[in-house]
Amino acid sequence: MLAGLLSTLPSLARAGNDDSILLGNDAALTAGAVVATVNDGSALWYNPAGLATVNDDSVDVGATALALRTYRIRGLIATDSGASADANFTEFLSIPSAVTWARRIDERSAFGVGLFASRINDFTLRTAIDFPVRAGGVDVDASALSVRSGEDARYHAALGYAIALPRGFAIGASLVGDYRSVGLSSIETFSLGVQGTTIASGNQALLIEQTMYGFHARIGVTYAPTSRVRLGLSLETPSAYFRRVTRVTGADTTSVLQTQEENPLGAELSSESDDVTDSKWGFGMVMPLRVRFGGAVRVGDGTISLEGDVASKLDENELEERRRVNWNVRAGARFPVSESLSLGAGFFTDRGPERRDESGAGVVDFYGGTVGFEWQKGRWLASETADAPRDRLTFSTTGALRYAYGSGKFAGSRLDAPDYEAKAHAAEIHVHEVTVHIGSGLYF
Repeated sequence: MLAGLLSTLPSLARAGNDDSILLGNDAALTAGAVVATVNDGSALWYNPAGLATVNDDSVDVGATALALRTYRIRGLIATDSGASADANFTEFLSIPSAVTWARRIDERSAFGVGLFASRINDFTLRTAIDFPVRAGGVDVDASALSVRSGEDARYHAALGYAIALPRGFAIGASLVGDYRSVGLSSIETFSLGVQGTTIASGNQALLIEQTMYGFHARIGVTYAPTSRVRLGLSLETPSAYFRRVTRVTGADTTSVLQTQEENPLGAELSSESDDVTDSKWGFGMVMPLRVRFGGAVRVGDGTISLEGDVASKLDENELEERRRVNWNVRAGARFPVSESLSLGAGFFTDRGPERRDESGAGVVDFYGGTVGFEWQKGRWLASETADAPRDRLTFSTTGALRYAYGSGKFAGSRLDAPDYEAKAHAAEIHVHEVTVHIGSGLYF
């Protein structure tokens, strides 16, 4: 039973889908629908060709000041007697999502560098269940307690270049270094009792720590057939890791109180523990091929954009990454309301890429929207002489609110008589995400 209850641990590590964090101020305003319009340092992530349309040198800092995620899992643990236990947990996170610098080389080309955090999860999950067991003709009270916690963080460093071509075309590419750190822990306790007296108990503890180092690349193109229409296409290569370090520490303890007359209170105790570290240089895939495509239309002084993306399937047995072909869509709009103030809003899908297991669990689909503003204020600098042109510094502040609702089937455990071995079980999961994005930029 204890071993089976650990089956939900890998699923918890994947809580949150690929686009749970919007990277950059442009993306925060328009729900990520920026593949055709992005023109700041976040182009390194969404479409490197967008660097070619950077008007000024810029430094952008975007931070999700607060992320609140609440999870409710119904019937995470269930038995054939009808007993079940729900699980709820809440995440409060502060996420430094993006820091970028973009600089023009000449009138046609530009380069950029950036740091991004594409996923941050930090959870603690507690659940307990009590149920009757019939063993050897005796009614026994059984109980199980599970406490699980973990962190999953993905960070990226990117370097890119773009150039504008004749007839409205621009192309760009970026190389991205990937770092992932995962820490998962679980403590499971099981006990059997008769009339309030414990006759057997067991404890199992497991700690998994893993770090991976890898890379991927992005290639993008934009095309402006007219002054009011712009199209964008970005291809993200599979993310490959070249070094992986894994440490697994486990302990298993079982105590059985005897009731025989020759040893009325004697105890049988068994205990096992392991500590294994595995360090590998090799090659494997962490994320699949992904293609973004879309367009934007200028309406008055504003812009309306629509895009979609498709990700290929992935089967990586060592990391238990099994992804289906997945698609998502996004739409956004941004309009100025004054010389300094612009408003933006958008809608997005963030469908789960995981493949369903035999029980039907494994996919959580998110749907939501964003709303936000950008405030810009320019400052003229003094010139060296009275007739020389003056330089201008522009400061911007971006604030945006993102909400998403997710639902689906989560990998739980079902304990069936007579041996109460845990089997795969699909439990309902409902998730609410609220994130506040605060960003700033300097253009010079």
